[in-house]
Amino acid sequence: MHPTTEAPRVLIAERNRRLLVTLRRILRNAGYETISTSNPAKLRSMLSTQPDVLVAEADLIPGQEAAIRRLLPKSSMTIVIAPMPDAADAVTEQLSGAVTMLRPLSLAGLMATIEEHVQHQRESAAVG
Repeated sequence: MHPTTEAPRVLIAERNRRLLVTLRRILRNAGYETISTSNPAKLRSMLSTQPDVLVAEADLIPGQEAAIRRLLPKSSMTIVIAPMPDAADAVTEQLSGAVTMLRPLSLAGLMATIEEHVQHQRESAAVG
């Protein structure tokens, strides 16, 4: 987590505007700092914000895998949202440790996954 802020940072990369706005609102209401884009060209530069969690549509990731591996902190989690298992597999092959969630997206499942990761980060920081 970021020393300058208590709130964990989540980067959302999603082309579906309605889902992007919904995720941003839900995460902010839950106490997360959010940054977002629907533009694949902006994803790379936004990775430099070092989010705690990256939630990205599978279609926005191809060509960005090396930047994601290089720019995301090792403690960050990547969640890939995909329309079908084949699309998810193609992306997660390139991003070891990424979590896949299929459409239609369970917002409760997404939140639980993010919250579990953030809690683990907090516990690790308290020990270290």
